[in-house]
Amino acid sequence: MVQLADRLRRPSLRFVEGINFELTYDCPLACHHCLQADLRRAGKTGWAAPEMIVQTIHEAVDLGLTSTGINFTGGEIFVPGSPLSQFLQVTKELGVPVRINTSGWWVHGRPFQIGERTFSNTQAVVDWLKDSGVAMLAISWDRRFTQYPILKQRVCQLIDACEQRQLPYQIAITAATAAEDAALTKDLEQHILRPPFLGEIVSMDMVDLGAARTCMETAQREPQEPLNTLIARTPCGGRGIYRPSFLHIAPDGGLRSCMYASGANWLGSIAKQSLTELLQIFATNPVVAAFASGQLERLIMPAGPSRPAPADWPRHPCAVAARCAASIHKIYQNKHHITPC
Repeated sequence: MVQLADRLRRPSLRFVEGINFELTYDCPLACHHCLQADLRRAGKTGWAAPEMIVQTIHEAVDLGLTSTGINFTGGEIFVPGSPLSQFLQVTKELGVPVRINTSGWWVHGRPFQIGERTFSNTQAVVDWLKDSGVAMLAISWDRRFTQYPILKQRVCQLIDACEQRQLPYQIAITAATAAEDAALTKDLEQHILRPPFLGEIVSMDMVDLGAARTCMETAQREPQEPLNTLIARTPCGGRGIYRPSFLHIAPDGGLRSCMYASGANWLGSIAKQSLTELLQIFATNPVVAAFASGQLERLIMPAGPSRPAPADWPRHPCAVAARCAASIHKIYQNKHHITPC
């Protein structure tokens, strides 16, 4: 008889409810805590190929992977040259709920261009998003305001425009600690002139990957803590790798099952294979199989399960999981002489 614990460890895509498309890693801001800063420094600032994204949107809908919807994010995608308008036409035709992320940097009183479209003001942008079927606009609220003081005023203007135009929005508060989260929430309440009626406040962890590692002021793990113990403390308990709720696609087409591993492609690339083909081999993927087996210590640290994570490894459990996934993916590529996607 198959034990319940064994069944719960089987890789599965039946929980996937949305696809997150990272359309670019480029951004007009250079926030100190950005997860993608290292990718930008490496020159990975191009846009996702529109034809590739459109095909994958259709596939995702046909496969039943968009019950919650599709998320478009960057970098920053509210910029000239953005292909966002093309994608919104497709999602509106298909009737797929859409959520979009922005920093709000573009908000001001002057005409502004997104892709090939020119908007007279912030309200015109919000109207366009509503008409395009956007269900939610996610706006960042975090320590970048210290770096860019004018940005807080612009975000407040964007929130006000969403309220006036009746566009639901999220305020994503990125914090390193519970105390900082509380301080940012209080700051938000002080700067919104009236209570947000359409807004939802969500908390985002600051994960020490990329430039963000310099912002992690306090360790979130004990020294000499084993890998499996660390990963068990992630919000998903490590299950997000092999039983994901969302799939994430990088601008170059790289496919992964963890939000925090920006640029990773352990599930393959939609630039080389269809989404359908990639998901057919999901259960046998080396990274997926390793996390499902619970044998990360043995695979990454051959000295034995009692060996702790190295001192130079990330402090946040999600960053540790992303590092493990990257390590296993690299081991597999080297073993089979596979050229990275």
